[in-house]
Amino acid sequence: MSVASSVDRVPAFDRDSSVRRSGSAGRFVLGGSPIRLFSLTPAGAALMDRIELSEPFEATPAERDLITRWQDAGLLHPRPDLSAAVSPSPQVTLVVPVRDRAEGVQRLLASIAADQSDAATAILEVVIVDDGSVLPLIVETAGQRLPAVRVIRVEQSVGPGQARNLGLQQVSTELVAFVDSDCQVTTDWLAPLLGQIADPFVVAAAPRVKAVLPVTGQTPASQTRASQARLGQTSTEQTRAGELTALEQYELSRSPLDLGKQAGRVQAGTRVSYVPSAAVLMRTEVIREAGGFNPSLLVGEDVDLIWRLVDQGGRVRYEPRSMVHHEIRSGLPDWIRQRVGYGTSAAALDRAHPGLVAPAVLSPWSAAVWALVATAHPVLAAALGVGTTVQLSKKLPELPRREVLQLGIGGHLGAGRQLARSVQRVWWPVALPAAVSSRRVRHAVLGAVVLTAVDSLRQVRSEAAAPQGVPESLRFVGLGLLDDMSYGAGVWLGCIRERRVGPLLPSFARSRTKPRARTKPRALTSAES
Repeated sequence: MSVASSVDRVPAFDRDSSVRRSGSAGRFVLGGSPIRLFSLTPAGAALMDRIELSEPFEATPAERDLITRWQDAGLLHPRPDLSAAVSPSPQVTLVVPVRDRAEGVQRLLASIAADQSDAATAILEVVIVDDGSVLPLIVETAGQRLPAVRVIRVEQSVGPGQARNLGLQQVSTELVAFVDSDCQVTTDWLAPLLGQIADPFVVAAAPRVKAVLPVTGQTPASQTRASQARLGQTSTEQTRAGELTALEQYELSRSPLDLGKQAGRVQAGTRVSYVPSAAVLMRTEVIREAGGFNPSLLVGEDVDLIWRLVDQGGRVRYEPRSMVHHEIRSGLPDWIRQRVGYGTSAAALDRAHPGLVAPAVLSPWSAAVWALVATAHPVLAAALGVGTTVQLSKKLPELPRREVLQLGIGGHLGAGRQLARSVQRVWWPVALPAAVSSRRVRHAVLGAVVLTAVDSLRQVRSEAAAPQGVPESLRFVGLGLLDDMSYGAGVWLGCIRERRVGPLLPSFARSRTKPRARTKPRALTSAES
């Protein structure tokens, strides 16, 4: 075989925001999700240097193998090949499940018609599955530049998962995009997803689902500047003027469907552990072979399918360069019911995927540190935290002190944030009664709530809809607490129904600080920790 035939062109990559390089020639790489340490050979460090130029380049099979490992570890995210969205590209069928939301469907169709990008020409048909609406769905398409639109009526509701399966049965194209009826697509939303799925190993790609406010009676094509502001483009000045309720402001910045602006590979136990089926592009035959959505799950069916695809060896990408708008629930009772419903899915998911829905994942050492803190032994906790970090530095003598501290102390602090969030999110039905009778527990619970509130405010401070000033911040914190407690109530309810305790128990991860033995190809491979 010639040398040229063994060399392929690889795309440009973006480094994950967690990645840090140190040591001579940058041979130590710390980052990914879960965070781990890579010790590179000189050839591996040189390859990382080429990747950091952010340009496509020619790579050997050994280099491609290592790049794949770095992608799977969450260090690198491939930039989408936008040329894949230009003809000839695979054709796409949109499947839209809907029940009693005719106006939402019209807004979605209007947004599809408004997208006249090159990638939009890949859409062959829109299949709308009317899942037992009280009034049979009638769609208006006159005067809109749309692909073929077909409505399938189901007389009795079968649930969103089975409705998508019925739509999937009608698909004849290579790709299928599931889009919910309370969503609107944006211009050129499809191109980055087509670019990601151009990789033959990628079986699904999902956009960022950005929260917007519903605009009854209007469509994206006819919105005024003011209505566009209410579709998620609200300025800080408008927020200060009080145009948004506290709940709307909270949802715009903390929607559970919005997975953020950082791209990622999707896998349970990582930063992007799932993608919602509110909008996702998939390979038709792969989804069919996997059995489609589980019709017995009314909530969490999208998470279940994504995890099954990953378990079967498929790659799923989260691509925030693509964006879809999702209308939020602005009424408090509906909002609480939604969050409780999300929580009830945890037990069913634990039955299908044991161990993947634990409320916290931490090392035994971190668990011991925070157990000492919770039982009012801060000196012993500090000593244990420092001691484990010192032991880590002895195991990794070549690693710079800064990285040792991030792995050691930073790991304990990260575990603390997980535990604090779990106290107010999942464990509160036990923690609150205990806090009433014990001052020590009361202090621990209060500390968890304060830490979680500070962490949440820090995460949204750069957003346009972030709370401004103390009164708004307090309302934001209060809604965050209600959000978590509602979800936690759903978790307990689901666990009682399913007779499972997995979603209530923490998981203890093995240590990732001891480098593994080298594996082929020896010239490039990294030792992970």
